[in-house]
Amino acid sequence: MRRLVVADSIVDGAEHAPFNAGMLHALSVALPPGWRIEFHAGAAHRDCVLGLLEPSLRARMLGGPLPVERAARKALVDRALLALPVAARDPPDRLVLLAASRGTLLSIALLAATGRVRRGSAFAVLHAVAADLWAPRRRNPVARAVDLESALRLAMRLGIAPVLVEPGIRDEFAVRFPGLAPRARLWPHPLPASAPSGADCDEPGGPPRLGFLGLASDGKGYGRFVAAARAFAGRAEFHAIGHAPEGDGAHRVGGEVLATRPRAQRWPRGEFLRAASRLDFACLFHDPRRYRHVASGVLMDALALRLPVVAPDLPLFSALFRAHGPCGILYRPEDGPEAAIAEALACRGGPRHAAMRASLAAAAATRTPAALARILAADLAP
Repeated sequence: MRRLVVADSIVDGAEHAPFNAGMLHALSVALPPGWRIEFHAGAAHRDCVLGLLEPSLRARMLGGPLPVERAARKALVDRALLALPVAARDPPDRLVLLAASRGTLLSIALLAATGRVRRGSAFAVLHAVAADLWAPRRRNPVARAVDLESALRLAMRLGIAPVLVEPGIRDEFAVRFPGLAPRARLWPHPLPASAPSGADCDEPGGPPRLGFLGLASDGKGYGRFVAAARAFAGRAEFHAIGHAPEGDGAHRVGGEVLATRPRAQRWPRGEFLRAASRLDFACLFHDPRRYRHVASGVLMDALALRLPVVAPDLPLFSALFRAHGPCGILYRPEDGPEAAIAEALACRGGPRHAAMRASLAAAAATRTPAALARILAADLAP
């Protein structure tokens, strides 16, 4: 029986669980008959991901926990990946790494060089780490030899294919690395597992409701969201449906102007989605200096809920708008979101708002497990 091994060796806990669950669903749909699928990850993360899958799919998942370390993302060696149960005498037919760091790429290269992974059979998803490929490289030749770009080039020479999850980021990758781009794959970020259909989310009455989703950090634009809530006080409700970074006091900020403040702990997934479904717009005020080349899980939540976005004009968002029509309102990062918010309030509940929801429905249809499986099937084929 052919064997697909799927692993996340650097994330633990609930982070990226909706993405990983959505990708596992799509991979399971794409698999030809006669394949088995294994999922290996940190114990807590594995439990979170499996808990988001339908029972019939969860029952198919073989595999087990990996010893993920807290500092795995910055380590030079991915010890959890090296502990993956793959052997030279029985390498997997396909290997998919759902999150890759510099250490992950160097370690998968080692596995390929020693025969524990077949060349041409492995795929490494460049999720949050992708942004580091555009960071200035150090001059020290020793440091450059083991930085992310060198690790990526080494892994690709040994037959590992990098995977990008947003068309806009893929396009920028092609400009930055024209020689590598033909061998990179695009596996569009899947809709989150267990998200309700936007058709089931009624537009609420009452005052307009704008929401911040996810991690309440400055990089994700939480400070700008609080500032907007102050600027538009009395004209709309502002709800921060998310959680503060560990050890951060963001959940204590903005209480005088926010109808919902971020919590100290992550929201239960079902409660998060129910609260988000009552919004009129999602405010995704991502800092372009940090998130220009990073995919967004909360954007997928907005797609699933048919929730128009107010967001900066970054490749992540502009590519979606070009492909499917206006899925909300974009603003120039240097201008700030205030004019876009005023525009959103003016069109709320009208024909333009309905057209945005229709564009989101069209975009969501391209991110379902079945749609993604058609793309994955070609890469998984023997």
